Amino acid sequence: MIAPLLAVSLVSIVLVPLTRLEPLWRLLAAVWICWVCAGGLVAAARPDQPATPPPVTT
Repeated sequence: MIAPLLAVSLVSIVLVPLTRLEPLWRLLAAVWICWVCAGGLVAAARPDQPATPPPVTT
């Protein structure tokens, strides 16, 4: 009778920190998406400059 209660307690201890971190991961994903979009808009606004520097030859 105690084993199922112990199992539920252990699962709840593990799941609570993971569920509390989910909003943080969503915020991080939203910031990353905005960062990538802003970088794309800046690159599109300056078509005369290459996105990557030319290779260096010695």
